[in-house]
Amino acid sequence: MRKVIDRESGLGGAYVSLAAREREGLRVRQLPRIIECGVERGSLVVVMERVPGHTLREVIEAASPAQRVELAARLMPAVCDAAEELHTTLEQPIVHRDLTPGNVMCPDGDPATPVLIDLGIARTWHNDAEADTTHFGTRAYAPPEQFGFGQTSIRSDIYALGALLFFCLTGADPKPGCDMREQCETHDMPTPLADVICMAMALDPAKRFASAKALGHAARAAYELCLPAPSP
Repeated sequence: MRKVIDRESGLGGAYVSLAAREREGLRVRQLPRIIECGVERGSLVVVMERVPGHTLREVIEAASPAQRVELAARLMPAVCDAAEELHTTLEQPIVHRDLTPGNVMCPDGDPATPVLIDLGIARTWHNDAEADTTHFGTRAYAPPEQFGFGQTSIRSDIYALGALLFFCLTGADPKPGCDMREQCETHDMPTPLADVICMAMALDPAKRFASAKALGHAARAAYELCLPAPSP
């Protein structure tokens, strides 16, 4: 896959950082491998591995309602692992800022190990920044701080992961601006899973899960609470 990014847009920095580390021998397992990354005629050109498979949106939309809960239990912890890898591999966290069902690939041959794609608007966290957002991402999956209300951080991706969990369980995108608890109740979602989504998608970033790994553990535990009790 070849991606061309206008350098004046200020985008593509995540590709540059990751490419530099890959040249040093680092391999981020749940991201496409970057083959080339450089400037050509004023544009940043990134050549990366193509990941054959199906997007998370395609996988969930092809599933029956009964299959979605099991798929969410199997795939979402792995998606959280991928986000955790993105947040912790480099010295400063990379914030994806566009985690949507279309930007998660379930590879052919290994669909249970999702790959995060499209780091076009991803950014590196800076401790001294107060705001950063000029590129919003996808409205249903973007937290308030991505619309100019502060600096995006890994907790911005936590919000998007909560929205992805909602999508996996319901087959529907969250409705921006609507109460998430009411949306979960509308879809008759089990309370433990609704609790995880509402915490992940809290409007205040400080009230969200502290890490993608913590969200993955919580989602797995909530699913287990929803399983029917074994017969005596």
